[in-house]
Amino acid sequence: MTRFGWLVFIIVLLVIAGIIGGWYLIMRYHPPVAAVPSSTVSTSTQPDLSSSSIYTNGVYGFSLVYPAADTVAQTFAPWREGAIATGTPLVALVDIDGSVRVGASTSTKEVKACTKVGPAESTLADMNLGSTTFKAFTRDDMGTDNQQRITSYRSVHDGACVAIESFQTLQGGAVASSTSITNIVHSFSFARP
Repeated sequence: MTRFGWLVFIIVLLVIAGIIGGWYLIMRYHPPVAAVPSSTVSTSTQPDLSSSSIYTNGVYGFSLVYPAADTVAQTFAPWREGAIATGTPLVALVDIDGSVRVGASTSTKEVKACTKVGPAESTLADMNLGSTTFKAFTRDDMGTDNQQRITSYRSVHDGACVAIESFQTLQGGAVASSTSITNIVHSFSFARP
C-alpha cells in the first residue's frame, strides 16, 4: 500500500473511532428517556393547594396545610380534650365542616398518659402522619345542642405529648362527610422525625 493509501486508511479509522467515542459519551452522560405509552394515565390524587395556606410552628417543629378560608386561632381551652395536666394550645383551625386543634404538653403526667386511652375514648388504629406514628382515639360528645365526634391523634415527640384533635359535627349519630378536616389532619408532619 502506498503512503496515500495508509493515510486514507488511518483517517477513516480515526473518523470511525470518533463516531463510536462520541456515541459512547452521549449515551453515558445523556441516556435515552423511555417514552411513556400514551395509554398510561396517571391517577395520582394530589390535593389542589392553590387555595391553601401552611401553618408552621417552629417551637414544636411541625407544619400542616389548611384551606385559606379557615379561621386560625392560637388560644383555646383545654389544650387537649381529657387532659390531666397543663399544656399549651398551639393552633386551632376552624372550618365549615368542623375544626382541628393542635396542642402540646411537657408535663410528666401528660407525657406518661399521652398514648393511653382516656375515659370514654375508644382506641382506633394507629395513624402515620408524616414520618411519625400517632395513637388514635375517638369519643362522641353528646351535648344538648352540640353533638360532635372528637378524634384525637397523640404522640410523644421530643419529650412532649403532641395532640392533634379533630372535632366533627354528628348528624343522626354519624359524622357528616368532610374531606377538608381529614386533609388537614393528614397534612400534619414534623420537620424532624
